[in-house]
Amino acid sequence: MKRTLTSALVVCCALVTSVSAAMATPLRAALRPSLPSGWVEVAYKDAQVAVPKSFSVVYPNEQYCGVFASTGTIFLGAVAVSESCLENQSPGAQVTLVYMRSQYFSADSLQGYKSIRQDGLRLYLVTVNGAPGYYSPALGAEVAANGPDALGVLSTFAPSPRRLVLASGPAPQVPSSWRTVSFDGVFFSVPSDWTVKRTNYAMGIGQICSVPGVALGGTGDSVVLSTDKKFYAVACPLIGQWPQVPADGVQVDGGPEAPSVTASSHCLSLKALHACLAGGTSYLYSILVLKVVVPGRSKPVYVSIGLAGSGMVARTILYSLRASPASGHPLQIAGTIAGTLVRVGGPAPGAVALPGQVTAKSSTGRKFTVTVGKSGKFVLSLSPGEYKLTGHSPLVSQETCMATKPVRVKTGQRVSGVEVICSIS
Repeated sequence: MKRTLTSALVVCCALVTSVSAAMATPLRAALRPSLPSGWVEVAYKDAQVAVPKSFSVVYPNEQYCGVFASTGTIFLGAVAVSESCLENQSPGAQVTLVYMRSQYFSADSLQGYKSIRQDGLRLYLVTVNGAPGYYSPALGAEVAANGPDALGVLSTFAPSPRRLVLASGPAPQVPSSWRTVSFDGVFFSVPSDWTVKRTNYAMGIGQICSVPGVALGGTGDSVVLSTDKKFYAVACPLIGQWPQVPADGVQVDGGPEAPSVTASSHCLSLKALHACLAGGTSYLYSILVLKVVVPGRSKPVYVSIGLAGSGMVARTILYSLRASPASGHPLQIAGTIAGTLVRVGGPAPGAVALPGQVTAKSSTGRKFTVTVGKSGKFVLSLSPGEYKLTGHSPLVSQETCMATKPVRVKTGQRVSGVEVICSIS
C-alpha cells in the first residue's frame, strides 16, 4: 500500500481538532474525545478508532465478498478483500472506507513526512489505499479513511485499552470496595456491584453469533465462571459483521470443553501464577485472553478480561490475579528470583531504585514479565532453569536494562539480591 503525502490530507488535518492523546507516561490513560451518538470503538492491538454502529467490520486476512454496510466499512489488519468486491458493494462517495492496521517504520524512513503532535501523540500524515490518514510510531499503527465520516473517524484515533493494560509501571491498587472471586485455583478482584454467574456450559470467548474473541458477551460488568463440562450449541443466522461494543467483565474457563487457546511467548508472573497472553490473531481486539498455570494443577485455566474505557479497570483486575491458597505454596513447584531494578550513573551517586518492568527470558525463549513499583523491588516465581533478566523504566531513556549475568533457578530455592541495571553516563 502506497504511503505518500497529499494536499488533501493537509487540508483534512487542519480541520481535525480533537485527535486523542497517547499516554505521556506509561500509566496515564489517553484523553478520549466524546463519541457521537451511535458510534462504537473498534480496537486492533495497541490502537483504536470509533465508527458508527451501522458500519461493517472486516477482520485480518478475510477474503470474501461479504455483506458490506451501505454506510461504511472498517478493514482491520491486512486487506484481503478485492477491489471488485468494494466496487460492487459500495455506492460511490456515500460510503466511508476505513483502514487500520499495525505498521512500523524506522525514523529514517519518516524523514520528509509532515507530522503533528496532539497531547503527546505524534502523528505522521500518510495515505493507505489512496485514503489520507495518520501513522503513530508510539502505537505501531496507521489509520486512514475516505468518505463522509472520514474526518470523524480520524479524530478518534487513540491508544487502545490493551496498550494501557500491558504498559510498564506499577500495578494499580485494588480499591477497598472491590470483592474477591475465587474459582479453579485462581483469585482475583472485581468491583463489588458486578454480578457473578456460574455455568457448566462452554460458550466460547466473546459474543454469541458474532466473530469470537472480539468483545465479551452479555451486558458487561459481570463475572462468568464456567466448568466447561457441556458444549453450548446454537444456530446462528448468516449475517454481516458489525462493530461489537467493548465491555468490562471477566470470564474464567477450566473444564474439558474449555476454548483451545495457544499461548504466546509474552507471559506475566502474577503472585505465583504464570499467565501467558493468547497467541495468534484471534484475540487482538477488546478481550485480553490469558492461559494461566496454577501451582499444583496439571491443567491450565483460561481467564478472559474485557477491555473497555481507558483499560484501567481491566489492568486492576489483571494485576489482582493470584493463586488460591488451596493451590499450594508456589515454592513447592518453582523457585524465585528477588531483586531490584536500579539506575547506576548520572548525577546521583550509587544505585537509584526505578519503577518499570522486569522480564526473565528462559533458554527456550519464553518470557515472564513482572511490574515494578517505585521501590524498584521485584519477585519472579519461575520454573527451574536459567534466565536472562532485562528491564525497562519510563524514567530512563534507554530501551533496555539488564542483569550482569544469567540467573539459575532451582526448585524451591530463592535467589536474592539480583540487580537489573540501567547504566547511564
